[in-house]
Amino acid sequence: MKRTLALIALGGALIIGISSIGAAPAHNDASDIPSQIKALHDQVTLLQSRIESLEKQVRQMTAAQEAPRITLPRFSPELGQPPEGSRRFEYNGMPFYVCPLQQNAPALRPETK
Repeated sequence: MKRTLALIALGGALIIGISSIGAAPAHNDASDIPSQIKALHDQVTLLQSRIESLEKQVRQMTAAQEAPRITLPRFSPELGQPPEGSRRFEYNGMPFYVCPLQQNAPALRPETK
């Protein structure tokens, strides 16, 4: 008798639970879909305009940040000697000179080979 009563109670609870799940109001109403589409379209339009404005700002910033250009004097044996105290080095077959920036600069380290 107790088993029968427990099975009936369990069955009733299952039926009530299943029916309450099915009775939940639908969130995606068919009449609401066009308004959702319009809202998404407006959001996409807004985001596209923000992207365009940010890209424009980036182009302006990169155009304003031009690297400084420095023209260095070139030394050649035909044109004369490099400044006193400079040392000649070679990198990938190209000669270059290390020149002191001050008149009374300390002597450079001896060359190691």
